[in-house]
Amino acid sequence: MAKPSWFLSKSLITPITAALFLVVAFTGVLLLFHVGGGAAKEIHELLSVVFVAAAVLHLVLNWRIFASYLKRPVTIVLGIATLVVLATTLGGGEGGGRSPVG
Repeated sequence: MAKPSWFLSKSLITPITAALFLVVAFTGVLLLFHVGGGAAKEIHELLSVVFVAAAVLHLVLNWRIFASYLKRPVTIVLGIATLVVLATTLGGGEGGGRSPVG
């Protein structure tokens, strides 16, 4: 297997993912308490997309260890709970929000 490029290395993508998580979490809390105005919202939305991409890349680079977690009962329960929350979030609701696309 070829050695991944520097940009795709675990030693770089892991701290990037962690830093993005901190920024997205912080701006999310600001938005929850209606602090920070439009700048916090814009930063939160933009970096959330970048965070998802970094998290997926982090997951791919650490797939073996992640796959070992999938066999544990607590991970299965958390996975099911996550799917229920996602289904509830995406499954109808009251709506009223605007689409970020369009």
